[in-house]
Amino acid sequence: MSKGNALNPFTVFSNEADLPRVAGPVSPSARLGELLVRAGAMTEGDIERVLKVQAASTEKFGEIAVRLGLVRRQQVDAALALQNDFPLIPTGSSSISPVVATAYEPAGGVAESMRTLRAQLLARWYNTKDAWPALAITGVERGEGRSFIAANLAVAFAQMGKRTLLIDGDLRNPIQHQTFNLPNRLGFAGILAGRAGLPEICLLERMPGLSVLTAGSPPPNPQELIARERFGMLLHDLSRRFEIVLIDTPASVDSADAQMIAIQARGAFIVSRRNVTRQRLLVSHRVMLEQVGVSVVGLAYNEC
Repeated sequence: MSKGNALNPFTVFSNEADLPRVAGPVSPSARLGELLVRAGAMTEGDIERVLKVQAASTEKFGEIAVRLGLVRRQQVDAALALQNDFPLIPTGSSSISPVVATAYEPAGGVAESMRTLRAQLLARWYNTKDAWPALAITGVERGEGRSFIAANLAVAFAQMGKRTLLIDGDLRNPIQHQTFNLPNRLGFAGILAGRAGLPEICLLERMPGLSVLTAGSPPPNPQELIARERFGMLLHDLSRRFEIVLIDTPASVDSADAQMIAIQARGAFIVSRRNVTRQRLLVSHRVMLEQVGVSVVGLAYNEC
């Protein structure tokens, strides 16, 4: 664990598997083969072999290299991501949970869904004249996929180049520390209680632009902590540091925590799930949020 300097107050955790690093800056025009060689995935001889095949073919370099068994598809995807300044984690190379599929499979269905959702949120919330970074990810029942969507959506924003923070606001049953394999010490609860500060925020080295604030150990008074003025002050401070702040929340059926978080965030995005979310409770949740002045940005229907 290494501490940030005066310009970077965040604590940085290097707890993921070491990968071959590409030495020096990579120009946008760098060839794919050069990137793979510099990353230790191919040799100069391998490049010559692929180029000979490519000279008599219409296939792309990466496709040929994979077909010849010289590299794995994940290595090609990682090199392409680097070439295009697109944060990507090669499959099996990180301690981040496979649940965060957007970080591993940019062409997969989850990533495409997150990009669609990201575009809608940019249009409805983040690109408006009164744009505000914070947005609560809420829902009614347990098991609807709020934490899943919050984690993958945060990655999608980071891949876009947005300075993104994911806060685990579920002080009763936190999970984001497990998802991103991070220590869960004082965290969000510690900051609200006045026992910790911004160094609790973890900057993910394998996913540039994405930071995570874990929930911390479940406190005996979660609702009282969320209701403190310190929470609003924290969000104002974070709004100057991050372009996107997503807050994972507990199920509204269990407590009023999600509603109170949404009030401070000013906006909420509701997640529902087939065969899990009861329509009556969903409508009640939305009406309740709107009655207390929360802007309901949209609703996701999770079919998984």
